[in-house]
Amino acid sequence: MYPNKGKLAALDLGENWIGLAVSDFDQAVVFRREEWKYEEGNFMDRLSKWIAEEQIVGVLVGMPLSLSGESSEQTSKIKKLFEEIKTVLNVPVESMDERFTSTEADKKIKKGSRNDSEAAAILLETYLSSKTSTPGSELP
Repeated sequence: MYPNKGKLAALDLGENWIGLAVSDFDQAVVFRREEWKYEEGNFMDRLSKWIAEEQIVGVLVGMPLSLSGESSEQTSKIKKLFEEIKTVLNVPVESMDERFTSTEADKKIKKGSRNDSEAAAILLETYLSSKTSTPGSELP
């Protein structure tokens, strides 16, 4: 569980690129950050420094499930990295199903551009929307 105030970050982890997004302090608005080229040797150090610089209070990691909701080979790779991130960072780290975020991201960006950070932004927006909606609060 994340604090109700403070900046949250979302990560769209891929084999070659990492998409990043950050919320504002009130967790109402999401901002894309520039993608990172994934470099295994220095990723955790870079991530730790970035989390400190951005003053992040919680991290959401997209978990790539298959369309049927099952784990895939990519899910296994990301789960391993997710577990490592949880042990390295000094903030709460959670995962969330990221199915369809890349498809949605492709609709929002210019063709041929990287969509990783847009996918991370969609993931974080989805999380924040689900956190603020409460049962019974829908309009008739």
